[in-house]
Amino acid sequence: MIEAIELAPAVQPSSAAPGGLVGHRFVVETGGGPESTHSSPDLGPAGNLIVSGVVRFILGGFGGGVQVPDATVKVSVIGTAVTSPDAPPKRVLSVAQTVYNSVADGPLILKRSTELKFAVDLKSALLPPSFALPDGLVSIQYSISAECAFMQDGAKVVRECSAPLVIVADSALRALVLAVQSPVSLANGDDGYMTESVNYIVTLARRSVLAGDNFLAEVNVGFLTGSNQRAERLSLSLCSRLVMHSPDGDVSKDLGTLSSVTESLADQSFNALSLSDTESETTKFLKLPVPATLPSSIETSLFSHQYVVRLEIFVMGKQIPAVVVDFPVVVIDADTTIGIVTPQLMRSTSIGPDTPSREAMEQNFVGNFVALRNFSHDGGDDLLSFSAGDAIIVKEIFSDGFAYCKHKSSGESGYVQMHYLMEESFVTGCKLFASSETVTTTSRVPDLDSPEQSVIRTLPSTSPASTLARSVNDRNSLTSSDGKSNSMKMFGWQKKAASSVISLKPVVPVTVDSVVDVETAIAHLGLLHRFSVLEMKENQLADWSYLCHAEQRYLMWLDLLRETRPLPDELPLPPLDVALVWHTHMLNPLRYLEDCYFIFGDASVYYMPFKRMHDVPGPKYDPADGSQEVWSSFTGEPFHIPVGDMSPFNFRCPWCGNTFVVEADLFVTFRMKDVAIPCSCGHHCSAENISAKRFLSDIERFRLERRLLLGTVLDENTGEINTSKAHQDLVVLFSDGLPAGASIASQSSYCTWLTVEKELSEHVKKLRAGKSLSSKLRKSSIAKMIRSYQNIPIPLSIDLVAAVIRQRGFTGKMVGGIVDWGERDALPRATIRYRNFLGLMKKEPRVFLVPTLDVDLMWHTHQCHPANYQAYGLREMKRIINHDDNVEAAILTTSFDQTAKLWKKAYKERYSFQMEEAKWFRRPATLAYPAYMQTAAANAVTVTRPTGVPLDQAGGCGIHNPTPPPVANRRSLAAYPIGAPVAVGTGAGAAGASRARPAVLTARAFILGATGRTIIRRR
Repeated sequence: MIEAIELAPAVQPSSAAPGGLVGHRFVVETGGGPESTHSSPDLGPAGNLIVSGVVRFILGGFGGGVQVPDATVKVSVIGTAVTSPDAPPKRVLSVAQTVYNSVADGPLILKRSTELKFAVDLKSALLPPSFALPDGLVSIQYSISAECAFMQDGAKVVRECSAPLVIVADSALRALVLAVQSPVSLANGDDGYMTESVNYIVTLARRSVLAGDNFLAEVNVGFLTGSNQRAERLSLSLCSRLVMHSPDGDVSKDLGTLSSVTESLADQSFNALSLSDTESETTKFLKLPVPATLPSSIETSLFSHQYVVRLEIFVMGKQIPAVVVDFPVVVIDADTTIGIVTPQLMRSTSIGPDTPSREAMEQNFVGNFVALRNFSHDGGDDLLSFSAGDAIIVKEIFSDGFAYCKHKSSGESGYVQMHYLMEESFVTGCKLFASSETVTTTSRVPDLDSPEQSVIRTLPSTSPASTLARSVNDRNSLTSSDGKSNSMKMFGWQKKAASSVISLKPVVPVTVDSVVDVETAIAHLGLLHRFSVLEMKENQLADWSYLCHAEQRYLMWLDLLRETRPLPDELPLPPLDVALVWHTHMLNPLRYLEDCYFIFGDASVYYMPFKRMHDVPGPKYDPADGSQEVWSSFTGEPFHIPVGDMSPFNFRCPWCGNTFVVEADLFVTFRMKDVAIPCSCGHHCSAENISAKRFLSDIERFRLERRLLLGTVLDENTGEINTSKAHQDLVVLFSDGLPAGASIASQSSYCTWLTVEKELSEHVKKLRAGKSLSSKLRKSSIAKMIRSYQNIPIPLSIDLVAAVIRQRGFTGKMVGGIVDWGERDALPRATIRYRNFLGLMKKEPRVFLVPTLDVDLMWHTHQCHPANYQAYGLREMKRIINHDDNVEAAILTTSFDQTAKLWKKAYKERYSFQMEEAKWFRRPATLAYPAYMQTAAANAVTVTRPTGVPLDQAGGCGIHNPTPPPVANRRSLAAYPIGAPVAVGTGAGAAGASRARPAVLTARAFILGATGRTIIRRR
């Protein structure tokens, strides 16, 4: 009968192939899923992992042809996780498959060569790879076993065998994590004042490397010349730590230093800066080796194995470092189990009908790079072969991680996987190769406005701080033999937030209210990038003049819409300055609704045409659909006005009606600082007395014409238009007008809000004394009226210039890199989080909820479709949701804490995922926008977080109000606060070296330039 059984691959592999037996181990390459293009035999029809092989029978004393009665053959796969040497292993996977059953399949007839094939479905496309730390602290192990039960001589006999199963990380994903990294910098500093003696900016070339390679860093150190804190040496170390996850919180354990390098600064000559004779700096490049035997970074629901690159700066005479900086990094093991030392990308977007022609790509320029290792293609004439140290010119980058490149020496062109390349500046600075070619190459950087601009195709997700390892969070990743999910039972606690791990399956976005989706959000971000250049940072007067012109032109835009009444989908595109003000107006939804009532007679049907504006090519924004002609013919104004426009203003005196020209500097001080403009009639016009006169005139108009006043039209509970209540209130208050209103309004010197409010108070007292004040008068009516008029010299209920300035903070955060929009799932996840935010708002109607930045982007997108937004609020919330961008920091901090607690209670996840890295300097996030993105990136808004709001608790609305910009009274690297994004442009670098402006700064999760990192030095 059957003496023994053994497991073996179905076909003996000639090499270490996935799904086969390698050294008595089954090996499966995890990854893929139904959406994947992965063609591994490890994947079944549903995209789940498959372990395939055969069960062999060893017969004793028989020549074959043996019939085995009542036989059952079963193959099982078990996965266990060890989280502590003292704790029993946790079962993370348990699946079984019956390969043979005599009842269903008939008698089992065996010969000496009989084999039963099997293919066990692991019920998931995503499983954490096999993993073990050397000390046995934690591990994830898998095994495959076979059991054959049969009857012999009336007794049940069971034969068993087992073999190790190794699950390895998908090669294409590992390659992608390597390929999508770009330089990232971190610096100390405050809001522009040098309070620390030692200052630094450290830039890491990549935050993800292959074990056996190097982390490359550029460290710029500066100090006060007269300080005794002169830097003596730098130390760069690779450290690891183990983080155990539990419902009670994470517990971290440092595992020690694995590699380190020290650079002396004792004999280094520090160069004085032109900004100040008391400040000096120097720059060092460091190469930190990564041991080839290191285990990979991994993150699961049970534990995380993490790496950090630690910079320490020591000063003279001190053994304790004056500066310690940790960079979260990812180490990817060079897994040879499946015969792949260097993981390889899979081609997708770099081939196909949408790929640009070679002729077109040859005209582009991304930057100068150097090959890190050899590559020789064995087929396909579109790949480029090269040797380590060769100079490579990158022309175009695609979302699959491939780049179209040109070999500098041979002149040959072809496609290269980006993780084979490194920016030339790091290779040269760290002296990776002795080849003179890499040292002498120069960058040809075309001007940003030239046609030689490269577009980097949209890259998928991979957050550098996350890890390669798959999470066991997937609902199907832990299954029992009956196919039912038991992951929560096995793990004993709730899963971690999905955003903290890399998932091969992309997040599926949702559409909120038919208008908030990923495509519209991308177009919205594109418009914000256009807005980010509409600022003259170096000249406040000219900047305010531009905004005042934009405000007046916006009033013309409203006139155009009122007079022409175009269909919403046929709306002419507005000028960019007009769109800036219109966008801001919409982000005050209740005031916008009320203003539209007075302009159009009802709520506006118009919405911001994000997608159409996004599709306008080029940085200059020149719509070719007739919009420019419509604007110019109606208004007599040019479609474009220059940023910093200081042209004169037409001004109309409200007392005599005379219209005259006012120079820009006087008008700006009138508009922004309430300086009076003298008129030939003898009156002096200020924002205060003009707004007070407008209020008094509207009261008189109500008395005569029963025309309602601003601040009265909206229902105080629902926010919808309610003219009957407004009429009721105004009849009670001003049926006969305001007694002394005409007298007050007649003299500009007497027409102040102090006088108006005093007269109004006396009027209300008389009404109350005479019992004429109805109890039905809404308590907030008077306050809302005053707020809608006071110091607002335009016929709207909001000071739009001030509102635009507030919104610049939001714009700066959106485009400045605080949120990594390049991460594949960032925007899809934001749609889901916004839907949940609305759900929490509905559940907690009395709580002031503060959004995070990703939620706020979607919220703003919704508000820019006013008709939808108003209808949604009334339908779902029974009120129109207001949006306040002018909330005090202390209130925001408290409210954000409360929002985070309510969110975690409702959705069992952390509210803010990305704020831990908000202190990171990033290049402006540019996604995959058209060429105009490069101009926007070069002029990114630089803002700081508001005082009093902790960095990891700043909600989206909490950073609408920018604090004063940094003062450029210190060297460039320290002129920006921790919370501010680094703007990109031209300027002097370390030690006076010239840094050219990168030609291309566009990509999702992948921003590359000719030189890496350029920082604007503001004067």
